[in-house]
Amino acid sequence: MEAKELKDFRLKELVMLQDYIPCLKGLIRLPLVDTYADFISTLYEDIDEFIGYLEDSRRESHKASEDMLTSVLVSNFKTRGYIASHDTQIGGHCDILVEHKNFRWIGEAKIHSGYGYLNKGFQQLTTRYTTGKTNQNQGGMLVYINNKNASKVMTTWETEIKARNHGLATYKTCPESLSFFSRHVHETSGNEYITKHLPILLHFDPKDLVDS
Repeated sequence: MEAKELKDFRLKELVMLQDYIPCLKGLIRLPLVDTYADFISTLYEDIDEFIGYLEDSRRESHKASEDMLTSVLVSNFKTRGYIASHDTQIGGHCDILVEHKNFRWIGEAKIHSGYGYLNKGFQQLTTRYTTGKTNQNQGGMLVYINNKNASKVMTTWETEIKARNHGLATYKTCPESLSFFSRHVHETSGNEYITKHLPILLHFDPKDLVDS
């Protein structure tokens, strides 16, 4: 087949070039999303990448406020073509609102300072900001962890959230992951609501800076 100019490629044909032009990957997937399941899958692939940026810069980001960290994530969503905002009024000031077509995802972000504080964030997400309606029945809890041993933090949080929320169940899709999901019946819609609990590892205490 004769070579084409890039402008002559159709969107689905550009997908084939993703492995050769990495910057295309994030820009192409979203316009091809047609279902809520595809939207959620694409969103979580993207947010994993955005979280990686924060973790790579944890020398600076471990000092940042919740608002500053969350604003960075929202900016990343915007660069990928999502409609995204921070501190939007939806039953209160939600941390992250992400929309595409008629799909919606809301995230609540907290710097870990105690499990009661994290549970307050979960309650804000599930009883204040969301309705659990179709095409918006999934959300996220983003846990900024400045502490050591993020694995222990997330394991304890998984235990705590089940103890503090009757009828809530948790599960993992990857045993090695520090993330986990929770599911419960949303009291507003009566639908099942799924929350992904995402750790963001910001602990920074390099030992090479300590005098020997």
